Amino acid sequence: MPVTRESYEQLSQNVGMLHASTNIGVIQSAGKLYLIDSLDTDDAAEEILEALDSLFPGLPVAAILNTHSHADHVGGNAYIVHATGAQVWATRAAQKSIEYPELQSTLIWGAKPFNRLLTPFYKAETSRVDRFLDEEPTAFENVGIQVIALPGHYADETGLLVHDASDGKTIFFLGDALFGTEMLKKYWIPFMTDPALFRDSVEKIENTPADLYIPSHGLAHTEKTIHEIAELNKMVTLETETLIRNLLRKGPLSAEELLKQVADYAEIKLGLGQFLLIGSTLRSFLSSMNNRGLVSYEFENNRMLWYAKQN
Repeated sequence: MPVTRESYEQLSQNVGMLHASTNIGVIQSAGKLYLIDSLDTDDAAEEILEALDSLFPGLPVAAILNTHSHADHVGGNAYIVHATGAQVWATRAAQKSIEYPELQSTLIWGAKPFNRLLTPFYKAETSRVDRFLDEEPTAFENVGIQVIALPGHYADETGLLVHDASDGKTIFFLGDALFGTEMLKKYWIPFMTDPALFRDSVEKIENTPADLYIPSHGLAHTEKTIHEIAELNKMVTLETETLIRNLLRKGPLSAEELLKQVADYAEIKLGLGQFLLIGSTLRSFLSSMNNRGLVSYEFENNRMLWYAKQN
């Protein structure tokens, strides 16, 4: 999805967004622009800057505020920093992966990544974090920002609650703490590191008043529609847990055998990306379910096998 001036939507007097494969927040304050996330590649970042130059001629990009450290959110940082001199602001937790992006591939592979896992889809170009969002107050002229931890999709996931004092509107940029309907239909089991924390974060989003809620992947939601999409996000994780328990009740499975059975059930033909991302997500479910006493494991013939515990 190319980014152009037509991609832009004004959300409040000083806040807007560029609709893209990863939505980009745009804050205008005191003659400067502040971006929320930066897409995934140099080409995409160049499109962002060209669109902004057309929309806001002469206004410089002062900083990029990253919701978390995944490559599709920080992959354009380095290009924008080089082109504009902008700073990068993120949480201290996100700093580690933004400055050492190979950690992303290491997490899903479980070891030093091989070359296919060092492409831009998995590994962003390194950028330096200049300011910690969770340690310094963030406020601009007529615009205030509250940093809200929303872990679950990723450990460093952060939401940015942006209040525009000029018209009183509040916009909640959610990162990947909540997925749009199309995203859930496309991926069915979205990547996450802790499904229980993900559900807690979705409930936190529901209980946070705002005029608009902006997921990174999907359409904006209002106070009237946020509860429906929140319930759908929680339901997807609970359905996945039910599927895992039902499969394990038939007999113990290794994590890779479980992945195959889940993929067969969903009629998914696994490639490298899905094998790694869904596989990592299923292991996250196993960890969470084990911590809550729903599943356990045993070793048999040098194999780690998971089984459902009886209630």
